Amino acid sequence: AFIPTVLDSVRTIRSHMKPDQWLQMDGGIGPDQAKSVRDAGCNVIVAASAIFKHPRDKRAAVVNQLRG
Repeated sequence: AFIPTVLDSVRTIRSHMKPDQWLQMDGGIGPDQAKSVRDAGCNVIVAASAIFKHPRDKRAAVVNQLRG
């Protein structure tokens, strides 16, 4: 499950990274959490169950929500 307090750690890590480096997060991220995760500094979101729990014809819409 997504743990909101980890966003503080993401912000700290991001502040020590170069602008061209990528930061990935996995763990219970769905459309409801994606904006906060991106805003904290992650530019790669792993969200398999958030996508694949939906019927095939709805998955593209979920990916678009995750992307913002």
